[in-house]
Amino acid sequence: MQFLLEKFFYVVLYALARPFFAFVPHAPAQRIWAEVLSRSMLSPWGQEVKQLQLSGVPCQRRRPSRVGGSDLRILFVHGGWYCIGGPVTHRPLAAYLAADAEATVYLPAYRLAPEHPAPAALEDLLAVYRQLAAEPGPPLVLAGDSAGGGLSLALALAVRAQGLPPPKALYLVSPLTDMTHSGASVQANRWRECLLSERMFRFAGTSYLAGQDPADPQYSPLFADLSGLPPILIQVGSEEILLDDSTRLAEKVQAAGGVAELEVFPGLWHDFQVQAGILRRGRQALRNAASFLRHHALARPG
Repeated sequence: MQFLLEKFFYVVLYALARPFFAFVPHAPAQRIWAEVLSRSMLSPWGQEVKQLQLSGVPCQRRRPSRVGGSDLRILFVHGGWYCIGGPVTHRPLAAYLAADAEATVYLPAYRLAPEHPAPAALEDLLAVYRQLAAEPGPPLVLAGDSAGGGLSLALALAVRAQGLPPPKALYLVSPLTDMTHSGASVQANRWRECLLSERMFRFAGTSYLAGQDPADPQYSPLFADLSGLPPILIQVGSEEILLDDSTRLAEKVQAAGGVAELEVFPGLWHDFQVQAGILRRGRQALRNAASFLRHHALARPG
Protein backbone atom coordinates (compact mmCIF):
# COMPACT_ATOMS: atom_id res chain seq x y z
CA MET A 1 0.00 0.00 0.00
CA GLN A 2 2.77 2.45 0.91
CA PHE A 3 4.54 1.65 -2.36
CA LEU A 4 1.40 2.60 -4.29
CA LEU A 5 0.95 5.79 -2.26
CA GLU A 6 4.51 6.84 -2.99
CA LYS A 7 4.04 6.20 -6.71
CA PHE A 8 0.75 8.11 -6.65
CA PHE A 9 2.37 11.16 -5.09
CA TYR A 10 5.30 10.95 -7.48
CA VAL A 11 2.99 10.98 -10.51
CA VAL A 12 0.81 13.79 -9.12
CA LEU A 13 3.80 16.00 -8.36
CA TYR A 14 5.37 15.27 -11.75
CA ALA A 15 2.12 16.05 -13.57
CA LEU A 16 0.95 19.08 -11.60
CA ALA A 17 3.55 20.70 -9.36
CA ARG A 18 6.66 20.42 -11.53
CA PRO A 19 5.14 21.95 -14.71
CA PHE A 20 3.53 24.80 -12.80
CA PHE A 21 6.61 25.80 -10.84
CA ALA A 22 8.82 25.34 -13.91
CA PHE A 23 6.75 27.26 -16.44
CA VAL A 24 5.11 29.95 -14.32
CA PRO A 25 8.18 31.87 -13.13
CA HIS A 26 6.14 34.46 -11.30
CA ALA A 27 6.53 34.56 -7.53
CA PRO A 28 2.99 35.69 -6.52
CA ALA A 29 1.36 32.92 -8.56
CA GLN A 30 3.80 30.34 -7.23
CA ARG A 31 3.09 31.44 -3.66
CA ILE A 32 -0.64 30.91 -4.09
CA TRP A 33 -0.17 27.48 -5.67
CA ALA A 34 2.26 26.40 -2.95
CA GLU A 35 -0.24 27.32 -0.23
CA VAL A 36 -3.03 25.45 -2.04
CA LEU A 37 -0.89 22.31 -2.23
CA SER A 38 0.26 22.57 1.38
CA ARG A 39 -3.27 22.82 2.77
CA SER A 40 -3.94 19.30 1.51
CA MET A 41 -1.13 17.89 3.68
CA LEU A 42 -1.96 16.36 7.05
CA SER A 43 -0.33 17.48 10.30
CA PRO A 44 -0.76 16.46 13.95
CA TRP A 45 -3.21 18.08 16.34
CA GLY A 46 -2.77 19.16 19.94
CA GLN A 47 -0.34 22.04 19.53
CA GLU A 48 -0.29 25.59 20.76
CA VAL A 49 0.24 28.00 17.87
CA LYS A 50 1.07 31.67 18.32
CA GLN A 51 2.05 34.48 15.94
CA LEU A 52 4.80 36.73 17.29
CA GLN A 53 7.64 39.05 16.32
CA LEU A 54 11.29 38.26 16.96
CA SER A 55 13.65 41.16 16.29
CA GLY A 56 10.98 42.64 14.03
CA VAL A 57 10.59 39.45 11.95
CA PRO A 58 7.12 37.82 11.93
CA CYS A 59 7.32 34.26 13.29
CA GLN A 60 4.98 31.41 14.05
CA ARG A 61 5.66 29.48 17.25
CA ARG A 62 4.46 25.88 17.62
CA ARG A 63 4.80 23.71 20.67
CA PRO A 64 3.10 20.72 22.30
CA SER A 65 0.08 21.76 24.36
CA ARG A 66 0.27 18.81 26.73
CA VAL A 67 1.52 19.13 30.28
CA GLY A 68 5.30 19.29 30.39
CA GLY A 69 5.64 21.43 27.26
CA SER A 70 8.98 21.15 25.49
CA ASP A 71 12.65 20.94 26.43
CA LEU A 72 14.11 21.83 23.02
CA ARG A 73 13.87 24.83 20.68
CA ILE A 74 14.04 24.47 16.88
CA LEU A 75 14.53 27.41 14.54
CA PHE A 76 13.05 26.07 11.31
CA VAL A 77 13.95 27.85 8.06
CA HIS A 78 11.41 27.14 5.34
CA GLY A 79 12.33 26.47 1.73
CA GLY A 80 10.74 27.74 -1.48
CA TRP A 81 13.63 28.83 -3.73
CA TYR A 82 13.94 32.04 -1.68
CA CYS A 83 10.78 33.32 -3.40
CA ILE A 84 7.84 31.45 -1.86
CA GLY A 85 6.87 29.64 1.32
CA GLY A 86 6.23 30.49 4.94
CA PRO A 87 4.51 29.17 8.07
CA VAL A 88 1.46 28.02 6.05
CA THR A 89 3.34 25.97 3.45
CA HIS A 90 5.65 24.39 6.03
CA ARG A 91 3.07 23.68 8.71
CA PRO A 92 3.33 19.87 8.31
CA LEU A 93 7.10 19.78 8.73
CA ALA A 94 7.07 22.13 11.68
CA ALA A 95 4.15 20.40 13.37
CA TYR A 96 5.64 16.91 13.14
CA LEU A 97 9.03 18.11 14.34
CA ALA A 98 7.37 19.81 17.30
CA ALA A 99 5.49 16.61 18.13
CA ASP A 100 8.29 14.10 17.57
CA ALA A 101 11.08 16.15 19.16
CA GLU A 102 8.88 17.49 21.98
CA ALA A 103 10.09 20.89 20.89
CA THR A 104 9.05 24.49 20.48
CA VAL A 105 9.45 25.29 16.78
CA TYR A 106 9.90 28.83 15.46
CA LEU A 107 9.10 29.49 11.78
CA PRO A 108 10.33 32.93 10.68
CA ALA A 109 8.52 34.57 7.76
CA TYR A 110 11.75 36.01 6.43
CA ARG A 111 11.75 38.47 3.54
CA LEU A 112 11.39 36.87 0.11
CA ALA A 113 12.88 37.56 -3.29
CA PRO A 114 12.51 39.15 -5.78
CA GLU A 115 11.09 41.97 -3.66
CA HIS A 116 13.91 41.50 -1.15
CA PRO A 117 17.01 39.91 -2.73
CA ALA A 118 20.01 38.57 -0.84
CA PRO A 119 21.18 39.02 1.81
CA ALA A 120 17.76 40.06 3.22
CA ALA A 121 16.71 36.51 4.14
CA LEU A 122 19.95 35.75 5.98
CA GLU A 123 19.83 39.10 7.78
CA ASP A 124 16.33 38.33 9.07
CA LEU A 125 17.32 34.84 10.19
CA LEU A 126 20.43 36.09 11.96
CA ALA A 127 18.34 38.68 13.83
CA VAL A 128 15.87 36.00 14.94
CA TYR A 129 18.68 33.65 15.97
CA ARG A 130 20.43 36.37 17.92
CA GLN A 131 17.29 37.03 19.99
CA LEU A 132 16.57 33.35 20.63
CA ALA A 133 20.19 32.67 21.60
CA ALA A 134 20.14 35.58 24.05
CA GLU A 135 16.95 34.44 25.79
CA PRO A 136 17.05 31.87 28.58
CA GLY A 137 15.46 28.62 27.53
CA PRO A 138 16.01 25.07 26.32
CA PRO A 139 18.83 24.20 23.90
CA LEU A 140 18.52 25.70 20.41
CA VAL A 141 18.98 23.80 17.13
CA LEU A 142 18.56 24.69 13.46
CA ALA A 143 16.52 22.94 10.77
CA GLY A 144 15.54 23.78 7.22
CA ASP A 145 14.46 22.30 3.91
CA SER A 146 15.62 22.97 0.34
CA ALA A 147 16.66 26.63 0.06
CA GLY A 148 15.88 26.85 3.77
CA GLY A 149 18.41 24.08 4.35
CA GLY A 150 21.05 26.11 2.56
CA LEU A 151 20.04 29.17 4.55
CA SER A 152 20.26 27.18 7.79
CA LEU A 153 23.81 26.16 6.95
CA ALA A 154 24.69 29.73 5.95
CA LEU A 155 23.16 30.90 9.23
CA ALA A 156 25.29 28.47 11.24
CA LEU A 157 28.37 29.80 9.44
CA ALA A 158 27.35 33.42 10.16
CA VAL A 159 26.77 32.53 13.82
CA ARG A 160 30.27 31.04 13.95
CA ALA A 161 31.80 34.10 12.27
CA GLN A 162 30.12 36.49 14.72
CA GLY A 163 31.05 34.48 17.80
CA LEU A 164 27.45 33.86 18.86
CA PRO A 165 26.49 30.79 20.92
CA PRO A 166 26.31 27.99 18.33
CA PRO A 167 23.27 25.79 17.76
CA LYS A 168 23.56 22.32 19.24
CA ALA A 169 22.78 20.53 15.97
CA LEU A 170 21.47 21.00 12.41
CA TYR A 171 18.82 19.07 10.48
CA LEU A 172 18.89 19.72 6.72
CA VAL A 173 16.23 18.40 4.33
CA SER A 174 17.46 18.26 0.72
CA PRO A 175 19.50 21.45 1.24
CA LEU A 176 20.33 23.74 -1.65
CA THR A 177 24.01 24.35 -0.90
CA ASP A 178 25.45 25.15 -4.35
CA MET A 179 23.91 28.06 -6.27
CA THR A 180 26.25 27.35 -9.20
CA HIS A 181 24.44 24.01 -9.61
CA SER A 182 27.66 22.15 -10.41
CA GLY A 183 26.56 18.81 -8.95
CA ALA A 184 26.36 15.91 -11.41
CA SER A 185 22.83 15.04 -10.22
CA VAL A 186 21.48 18.29 -11.69
CA GLN A 187 21.79 16.65 -15.11
CA ALA A 188 21.73 12.97 -14.14
CA ASN A 189 18.36 13.27 -12.35
CA ARG A 190 16.79 16.01 -14.46
CA TRP A 191 14.04 13.72 -15.80
CA ARG A 192 13.61 11.70 -12.62
CA GLU A 193 13.06 14.74 -10.40
CA CYS A 194 9.30 15.26 -9.96
CA LEU A 195 9.32 18.72 -8.37
CA LEU A 196 12.36 20.85 -9.27
CA SER A 197 13.85 21.88 -12.60
CA GLU A 198 16.76 23.86 -13.99
CA ARG A 199 14.31 26.56 -15.11
CA MET A 200 13.25 27.04 -11.49
CA PHE A 201 16.90 27.24 -10.45
CA ARG A 202 17.54 30.00 -12.97
CA PHE A 203 14.48 31.92 -11.81
CA ALA A 204 15.42 31.56 -8.14
CA GLY A 205 19.03 32.51 -8.79
CA THR A 206 18.08 35.62 -10.74
CA SER A 207 15.49 36.65 -8.16
CA TYR A 208 17.51 35.95 -5.03
CA LEU A 209 21.06 36.82 -6.04
CA ALA A 210 20.19 39.89 -8.14
CA GLY A 211 23.54 39.80 -9.93
CA GLN A 212 25.67 38.68 -6.98
CA ASP A 213 28.22 35.87 -7.32
CA PRO A 214 26.48 32.47 -6.98
CA ALA A 215 29.78 30.93 -5.83
CA ASP A 216 29.99 33.25 -2.81
CA PRO A 217 30.02 30.96 0.27
CA GLN A 218 27.37 33.19 1.86
CA TYR A 219 24.95 31.96 -0.83
CA SER A 220 26.61 28.62 -1.66
CA PRO A 221 27.75 27.38 1.76
CA LEU A 222 29.10 24.19 0.18
CA PHE A 223 32.15 26.28 -0.76
CA ALA A 224 32.70 27.67 2.75
CA ASP A 225 35.09 26.50 5.45
CA LEU A 226 32.92 23.81 7.06
CA SER A 227 35.08 23.11 10.08
CA GLY A 228 33.83 23.62 13.62
CA LEU A 229 30.14 23.15 12.84
CA PRO A 230 27.66 21.37 15.13
CA PRO A 231 26.57 17.79 14.25
CA ILE A 232 24.48 17.71 11.06
CA LEU A 233 21.82 15.28 9.84
CA ILE A 234 21.16 15.49 6.09
CA GLN A 235 18.22 13.72 4.41
CA VAL A 236 17.69 13.56 0.66
CA GLY A 237 15.77 11.50 -1.91
CA SER A 238 17.63 9.48 -4.52
CA GLU A 239 15.62 11.01 -7.40
CA GLU A 240 16.54 14.63 -6.71
CA ILE A 241 18.58 16.97 -8.82
CA LEU A 242 19.87 18.29 -5.48
CA LEU A 243 21.19 14.86 -4.45
CA ASP A 244 24.82 15.92 -4.93
CA ASP A 245 24.30 19.08 -2.88
CA SER A 246 23.72 16.73 0.06
CA THR A 247 26.33 14.05 -0.65
CA ARG A 248 29.11 16.60 -1.26
CA LEU A 249 28.14 18.52 1.87
CA ALA A 250 28.37 15.41 4.02
CA GLU A 251 31.76 14.53 2.54
CA LYS A 252 33.15 18.03 3.08
CA VAL A 253 31.96 18.27 6.69
CA GLN A 254 33.42 14.86 7.48
CA ALA A 255 36.70 15.79 5.77
CA ALA A 256 36.83 18.91 7.96
CA GLY A 257 36.54 16.74 11.07
CA GLY A 258 32.86 17.33 11.74
CA VAL A 259 29.88 15.04 12.28
CA ALA A 260 27.60 14.70 9.26
CA GLU A 261 25.11 11.84 8.97
CA LEU A 262 23.61 11.34 5.51
CA GLU A 263 20.33 9.48 4.87
CA VAL A 264 19.49 8.84 1.20
CA PHE A 265 15.95 7.53 0.66
CA PRO A 266 15.73 5.35 -2.47
CA GLY A 267 12.97 6.26 -4.93
CA LEU A 268 11.87 9.40 -3.08
CA TRP A 269 11.74 13.00 -4.19
CA HIS A 270 12.55 16.50 -3.02
CA ASP A 271 11.00 17.41 0.35
CA PHE A 272 9.02 14.17 0.64
CA GLN A 273 8.89 14.78 4.40
CA VAL A 274 6.10 17.30 3.73
CA GLN A 275 3.85 14.28 3.07
CA ALA A 276 4.72 12.71 6.45
CA GLY A 277 1.03 12.59 7.39
CA ILE A 278 0.46 10.02 4.64
CA LEU A 279 3.80 8.47 3.68
CA ARG A 280 5.37 6.08 6.17
CA ARG A 281 8.94 6.85 5.08
CA GLY A 282 8.29 10.57 5.40
CA ARG A 283 7.09 10.02 8.94
CA GLN A 284 10.07 7.84 9.78
CA ALA A 285 12.46 10.44 8.38
CA LEU A 286 11.09 13.08 10.75
CA ARG A 287 11.27 10.67 13.69
CA ASN A 288 14.91 10.03 12.82
CA ALA A 289 15.50 13.78 12.75
CA ALA A 290 13.79 14.31 16.10
CA SER A 291 15.92 11.57 17.67
CA PHE A 292 19.11 13.07 16.19
CA LEU A 293 18.33 16.60 17.39
CA ARG A 294 17.40 15.50 20.89
CA HIS A 295 20.45 13.26 21.20
CA HIS A 296 22.91 16.01 20.32
CA ALA A 297 21.09 18.91 21.98
CA LEU A 298 20.31 17.22 25.28
CA ALA A 299 23.33 14.94 25.65
CA ARG A 300 25.21 15.52 28.87
CA PRO A 301 28.91 16.43 28.56
CA GLY A 302 31.23 13.50 29.10
